[in-house]
Amino acid sequence: MSQDYTDSFPVTGKPSEDIIDISENFETLRSSFSGTTFPSSPVPATGQPCWRTDRGLDADTGKTGKMYIYSGNTSLGETGWITEEEFSSIAQEVINSRGSKASLDARLDVITNEDGTLKDSVAVNNSEWVTTGLTDTYVSTTSFTVEGDQTDIFAIDKRIKANLSASTVYSEITNSVFTTLTTVTIADAVLDNTLTSIQPSLINPIDNDGSMTAKMVGALDLTSNQTIDGIKTFSVSPIVPTATLGDDSTKAASTAFVLANSSNSIALPTKTSPSSITVDGTLMTLSSPVAGTDYYFSKTAIQTVKDTNTVGGFHYGLVAEAEAVSGNKTEADMVEIRGINAHSIWTNWFRPIANPEGMVYIGGKWYDIYLLNSEHITNGTSKALATIAGGTPDYGRAIPKIPLAFGGDGSTNYGKFTWFQACEIAKSHSKELISYAEFPTIAYGVVEGTDCSSLEVVQGRVEHYATLTSKYGIEQATGVQYVWGADANAVPDCPTWQAVTDGRGSIYAKASGLINAVKLGGDRSDGVHAGSRNSYWFHPVWGSGLCFGCRFSCSHKTTI
Repeated sequence: MSQDYTDSFPVTGKPSEDIIDISENFETLRSSFSGTTFPSSPVPATGQPCWRTDRGLDADTGKTGKMYIYSGNTSLGETGWITEEEFSSIAQEVINSRGSKASLDARLDVITNEDGTLKDSVAVNNSEWVTTGLTDTYVSTTSFTVEGDQTDIFAIDKRIKANLSASTVYSEITNSVFTTLTTVTIADAVLDNTLTSIQPSLINPIDNDGSMTAKMVGALDLTSNQTIDGIKTFSVSPIVPTATLGDDSTKAASTAFVLANSSNSIALPTKTSPSSITVDGTLMTLSSPVAGTDYYFSKTAIQTVKDTNTVGGFHYGLVAEAEAVSGNKTEADMVEIRGINAHSIWTNWFRPIANPEGMVYIGGKWYDIYLLNSEHITNGTSKALATIAGGTPDYGRAIPKIPLAFGGDGSTNYGKFTWFQACEIAKSHSKELISYAEFPTIAYGVVEGTDCSSLEVVQGRVEHYATLTSKYGIEQATGVQYVWGADANAVPDCPTWQAVTDGRGSIYAKASGLINAVKLGGDRSDGVHAGSRNSYWFHPVWGSGLCFGCRFSCSHKTTI
């Protein structure tokens, strides 16, 4: 064995002694630093060899010995010493293919049997649950062990399926640690000593670009504005309005409700009485409800303002708690809309894409309870006791303000109210106009063929008329203010270019102006013509008038 090496001369200043040291260096180099340990002094240089006389065995000669090369990377091999074969590029590729496992064989064992067959055939494994072939040992109701380092298979936040002798249970991994075994801790106390196997999900947690579960989301920091995997998230604090879509109100769609605190995930609450709801098994009652008001709730209490514990909300409407049946509504309909409107209940996981305040869920979409008001920038589009938006400031109406997203300054109104402007206001609140196909269904329940002319308490105010309220609690549904509908059509009869868009391009249509948009429901003077199927197709999209108003809808939000 020779590992003595002197890296600096002269050592003693005596030539005869230095010659001996040089001779020993030659012997060390000639024997490739041979020995039963790796040389450490002086510090080895990258590429330095070491012939380990205590390693390897040649089956033909019976001689031992194995060549190692110092890589310079102490994380490789044995403090940087790797075999001569491992030093080649091909060998490095093989090493890298081990992944987080100790060997390539250990990695292959995750999916293949020793004979090379898959542990689960492609045809059989048609679910998200993986059969690992590992031995899973019960430790407690919330933990189990697996042989070897399996922390990559049983990753924190991943879902698992536990097979017990008499049942199957599910949970999520909260901790995974390797010592001599891999000890896995799960979120729910569902295991028992009849455990037969654990199947981890194919789907990785979000950090590995997989799907999310409630607890995975709960692990994310959504308390500040940030981007996670390309998805923009927002804080629970209102965002200051700017001239962008959805920002015409501090309560518009840009204010985040979704996933503010995922650990508060609940099933959709139910209305229990005109003034109470049941949230996650807890009965909550309004003590002094105010008609036409939006309320919120946590898992433990009703709230008047939103905070970090808010998980949803509802609207306490203008329909009195003891109001009698009217129109085509039934007693069952009235139970749903007296006091708390059952159709207005939303949660962070069941809600419209827009601001949920003052909206009801009907057949897969959300609709404003109230007619559009002129101060929609500050009030939102659905506000009780506000001023009805119209094309002229008569009979108590007021012309709506221009949205910030379309050049408004918060105080200037349009000067009129055309179909174009109704579309702009809707878009600025992440909403849309209602089609004629939808309107008769959401307005159903009113007294047909009547208007509000004899019912008005305050002209031009968003208020309650029992006979003109639909079965879903939509107020002033008919016979008060025509609402611009989504449908528009043109009559192709001798068309010409017409400059009727306020300088924003021209319309090629009949000279007499027939490119019309529908108006729905009837107005305050339509009498027998008003009703849930009323439609008026005469006015062009650039028309405006006293009883030209609007009501909006929006899509349902799909959340995790």
